[in-house]
Amino acid sequence: MTAPSFRMHRLLAGHRLLVLGVVLAAVVAAAGYAAGIRFDMSFRPTFSTDAELVDAATAHQERFGEIGLRDLVAIVEVDDLHDRHELLALADLSARLEALDYVSGVRDPTAVPMFDRAGAVVPASLRGADGELLDGAALTDRVDDMITSRQLRRLVLGDDLGHVAITASVDLPNDDFEGRRPVVREFDRVVDQWSAETGMTSRVTGYPYVEQVYAHQITVSVLVVISVLYAVMIAVLYAYFRRWRDTLVTLSGVTVAVPLVLAEMRLLGQPFSIVNSQVLTLVVIVGVAHALHHVEEYRRRRERGAEHAVASRAAFTAVAFPSLMTGVTTVAGFIALCTAGMPAVASFGLCTAAGVATVYVLNWLVVTVLLDATHRRAAPRPRPTLVARSTERLLHGVADLVERRPWRVVGAFVVLLAALAALGIPRVSVNQRVNEELPAGHEALTTQQLYEEQFSGFLGPELWLRPADGGGDVLTSSSAMAALVTDICALPDVRFVASPLDLVPQAPLGRGDDPCPRTDGAVAAVRPLVDAAPSQLRPVVHALLGSSAGDDATLVIRLRDIGTAHTLPFVQRVEQLAERHLGTAVTAEPVGEWWLAQNGIDRLSVDVGFAAFSALAIILPLILLSIRERRLFLASILPTVMPVVAALAFMGLVGIPLRIGTAMILAISLGLAADDTVYLSTQVRRRIAAGNDPASALHATLRRTGRPAFYSSIVLIAGFASMTASSLVALRDMGIVAAFTMAYALATDIVLGPAIYRLMLSPLSPLRPAAWATAGGLPCPAPAT
Repeated sequence: MTAPSFRMHRLLAGHRLLVLGVVLAAVVAAAGYAAGIRFDMSFRPTFSTDAELVDAATAHQERFGEIGLRDLVAIVEVDDLHDRHELLALADLSARLEALDYVSGVRDPTAVPMFDRAGAVVPASLRGADGELLDGAALTDRVDDMITSRQLRRLVLGDDLGHVAITASVDLPNDDFEGRRPVVREFDRVVDQWSAETGMTSRVTGYPYVEQVYAHQITVSVLVVISVLYAVMIAVLYAYFRRWRDTLVTLSGVTVAVPLVLAEMRLLGQPFSIVNSQVLTLVVIVGVAHALHHVEEYRRRRERGAEHAVASRAAFTAVAFPSLMTGVTTVAGFIALCTAGMPAVASFGLCTAAGVATVYVLNWLVVTVLLDATHRRAAPRPRPTLVARSTERLLHGVADLVERRPWRVVGAFVVLLAALAALGIPRVSVNQRVNEELPAGHEALTTQQLYEEQFSGFLGPELWLRPADGGGDVLTSSSAMAALVTDICALPDVRFVASPLDLVPQAPLGRGDDPCPRTDGAVAAVRPLVDAAPSQLRPVVHALLGSSAGDDATLVIRLRDIGTAHTLPFVQRVEQLAERHLGTAVTAEPVGEWWLAQNGIDRLSVDVGFAAFSALAIILPLILLSIRERRLFLASILPTVMPVVAALAFMGLVGIPLRIGTAMILAISLGLAADDTVYLSTQVRRRIAAGNDPASALHATLRRTGRPAFYSSIVLIAGFASMTASSLVALRDMGIVAAFTMAYALATDIVLGPAIYRLMLSPLSPLRPAAWATAGGLPCPAPAT
């Protein structure tokens, strides 16, 4: 590729102003176009896309309505439930919330339907026939009825009777994230304003609210991480170069790439989402590492006395083919993520692949032109910087170690990784909680915990009960349903089970009683009354029974945020209980958007494993195409694969689970780990072609040209480590895992790969040729220095 790269360099250097003008115009146009990118920070793209699960959830929603994940909740602290002034204030807040656009079904604690202690229906809990709040003894008696109501405990009244929940439904679908934003903001504003006026402490929670909190946190986190990343890159590059000119040239390509990458995301129809928010971070990290190779090759030639024009042309020629192939392998690692079943991960892979390809092209254009323009009259450094000299000394030591003890090096890597894998991989779990990514003490996190401690929580599946073939109405087995509800309530972390039994009177709560279990009742008699239910009761009745013409029903199970690792065993246990109590006459199917979300996360291990194998299947042939030398290729396989195993083992050892952010590192690392492998291997092959014997070529490559490869990996490590500045736990964990993986990949590229290649050159190796040969098969001269 020497002749084409030579002509390309001459073309770029001869038209510097034109190249910069075109790039600048593209950046301006891209910035304007990128301003219209769609923002979608909802959790929906992480849900399962399994057709059977989606169809079941859709059919259930069409019959019973959207349950649970559309609810906003205002939790209010009360001093005395019998205090009429506090109750009037709660009624006022409920009325204000009911008046909001796209808010309906507000559950006013003073007007919620209930049964009194005698079992009579009360359409509006604390109100009289005239609709006004009761007073005196009548109010006291009715409040006592509320306190002993099993149906209202953990739904309206907290376990400590010091908290009251006002729940409202957002009349917009879950996938309309932008539409929900002003509704959630206005709901929160009204609650805050009411709290300031009354002096009563209040908090807001619910699935729509948590989504919006995450959107804000991620937006802030992206800005913080990008800022910290640039600061870290500047510090690392300046420490190495000791010249601002070289530092800024190295950063130039990635800087102009940012608006172009955002524009590409919009052009591809991909949103700026929870997962895609990290595309820019990765593009900057990878782009800086790539540009460093080019600048360092130029500097190294200038240090050896080459003139500017010669050094610029030689540096471009030296990195052209390795850069092309490392770019292709890196892009391949990200494209492999497109095979994931989770839309969010596939979108991330597509966007990052496009971004990496863009930043590589821009580096070739911008870095080449600026390097030629800004260094034309600059004097070369008489000697490398302290950091560069230290790096060279380290690489000299590595070269000597590989030359003298290759068996020990390979053995040590294999044994240590085997031990690490044996200890760590069995501990790896797939686990995702809704709010675990927020920092400890965050208001949204503590409010959700309060809602789960005092009330039902907003997480959990719906259980769709339908008669089996030839079966009758599921309500005819109410005693079995009561036994099922009671057993589900006894499972760990279950807070609340709504069922058709809530539509009939239940035994009053006594002191210390668990409010979750239910007793048998004449539920079948309720079915004909479904469509004729009073307006106050209709939403509840519809959610549990559907219609009077049906023969099915729903159980709404709410539990703590137990995480994906415990979800499947929990649901399997619920299905077993349903089969035991309801028999074969009734089918019980878990449905709902929470169930879709849990299945989506649970598939991560399958998706990531498939993506990793796909990446490997793409990358290994690309490495072979890049290196075009059998022994070098075989020596590169373990350094490419082992970082993935090490990353998994590391996650298990430190307790970082596989979830959306960390899972993607496995496929990504295959592409990034191959970069230095390809770069060093092509340099070895180039030296062999120039007349060195293989052993000398390997030794000289490590000692002389390993410096940019080594420091580009340091840039990757530092870049990923900067992600720990994020306030979100998932991004911090992603940065930790990625930094470790890149550090391990550096060790395998610089030490293990050369050691394996050196073993292949030993007299005992079956891969050792009968005589050293060049790429053309001619005898080699004495080793070059």
